[in-house]
Amino acid sequence: MRALHRYCLTFLLLLVTTAAMAQLNNPHYDKKKIRFGFLLGINSSKFRDNLAPEFKSTDSLLAVVPRSGPGLQLGITSDLRLHDNLSLRFTPTLLFSLKNLDYTFRNAEFTGTKRVESAYVDLPLLLKFRSNRIENFRTYVLAGAKACIDMSSQETVDKEVERVKIQRMDFAVEVGVGFEFYLPYFKFSPELKYSLGLTDVLVKERHLYSAPLQQLQSQALILSLIFE
Repeated sequence: MRALHRYCLTFLLLLVTTAAMAQLNNPHYDKKKIRFGFLLGINSSKFRDNLAPEFKSTDSLLAVVPRSGPGLQLGITSDLRLHDNLSLRFTPTLLFSLKNLDYTFRNAEFTGTKRVESAYVDLPLLLKFRSNRIENFRTYVLAGAKACIDMSSQETVDKEVERVKIQRMDFAVEVGVGFEFYLPYFKFSPELKYSLGLTDVLVKERHLYSAPLQQLQSQALILSLIFE
C-alpha cells in the first residue's frame, strides 16, 4: 500500500511539473461548449447518528459511535460551458462506501461494530465557478445537489436479521474545491468534495442495534482525480 501511495504521488508531481514547465497547453480548450472526461478516486464516509429519546438514559446501551470507512469511486464527467468562469457539471458516478457503527453495551456480549456497505449510483448536478486561467493553471469551487441510489440496499431483507439497514434512495448537497492543470493532451484536476445527506436513511426496526437509533444521515469526504 505504501508503494502504491509513492507511485501515485510521483505521478501527480510529474503531471504538475509538466503543466508548470510547458508552454501554454491547449489554448482553445475552454472554448468548447461541452467537455467530457472520467474520474476515479477514494472516499471516506460515515453516519451522523441521533439516538431515540427513550434510549438516551438506558442502563444497557452506553454509546453508539459512528466511524468512517474507506471507499472508491469511478465515474464520467460532462461540463456545459455557461460562461468563461461558470459551467454546469453532471458526473454520474459508481461509488462504493463503508460506514461503521460502534456499539457499547453493559453486556459485553452485544458490544461490537456494525458495518454498512453500500454501492451507490450518484447523480450529482453541480455549478462550477472557475478563476481566470494563469498559464496552465486554474482553481475552482463547486456546489450543488445529488440523488443517490444504493444498489446494495438491504431495505427489504428479512426483518429478523439484526443488521443496520439503510434505504435505497438518498439526497445530498455537495461543496468542493479543485485545481485544473492543462497538459499537452488533456486537462487534469484533483478535486476534494464534502457531501452531506439530507434525508434520514435508517430503516427503522425493533432489534437491538436499530431500535436505539432515531435517524441516520450520510456524510463523506470525496477525493477525485479527473481527466478531461
